[in-house]
Amino acid sequence: MSNCLDNWMDVMESAYGCVSIHGRLTVATQSWWELSPVEKRLLSLLSAASTAHCTGIDIPVFLPTKSPTVPFRLVSLRLVDGVDVAALCGPNPSLGDVEHSALQVWRPLINTLRTAEKTYPRNFPLSMVLDSNILGVLLVHIKLGKFMISRNVSKKESCSISGTHRLNILRTFYNESAGALANEEESYWCSEYHKCHGLRLAHNLICVLYSASVPSHTMR
Repeated sequence: MSNCLDNWMDVMESAYGCVSIHGRLTVATQSWWELSPVEKRLLSLLSAASTAHCTGIDIPVFLPTKSPTVPFRLVSLRLVDGVDVAALCGPNPSLGDVEHSALQVWRPLINTLRTAEKTYPRNFPLSMVLDSNILGVLLVHIKLGKFMISRNVSKKESCSISGTHRLNILRTFYNESAGALANEEESYWCSEYHKCHGLRLAHNLICVLYSASVPSHTMR
C-alpha cells in the first residue's frame, strides 16, 4: 500500500496522502503524519463521510494549524467499500485525471485492499489466533505518534470488560506508565480484574491487556 500511495502522490504532485479503512488511518506519507492530530482526524472524518455517498470528493479545506487562511484542495476517492485514498494538493491535476490515475495505480492492489477491509476493526488477519487470555492490544509507533488499536480481541464469553472499557484501560496504562518506557524496558500493571504489560523496542511500543488469571511472570 505504501508503494502505491507514493506512486499516486507523484501523480498528485503532493506530499500529503493517506489510505484509510472506515475512517481509520492505515497508510500515510510522512507529511500527512506531521499534520496535527486534530487535522488528521478531521480530514479522515470528512473523507469517510463524503465518500460513503459517492465515489469521490474534490473540495477546498482549511487546516486549523497548518493553513488556517489559505485552503488546500482535498481529493478523496473510494477504492473499494470502506477503503478511501485521500490527498491534499493544489489545483492540478483535474478530478478526471485523478480518477484515471487512481484506477491505474491502485488496480493491482484491489484484492489486498478488500482483504485489509475485512480485518476491521481487529486490524490484523482473522486467521491469526491469539491466546484467549488476551483481551486487547494497543500498538504505538512512538516517533510518528501512530496508534494501531485492537480493542475487541477476545471472544471469551466470560469476559466482563466491554470493548470501550478495555481500550480506556490500555490508554490509561500507556499515558501513566508505558508511554515513558525507554528502549527494551517493560512495565506491568496488576489489579483484581485485569493485568497489563508494556514493552518497548526501538520506536514501537506494545501494550497488552490480559485477564487477571494470567500469572504475572508469564505475561512477557
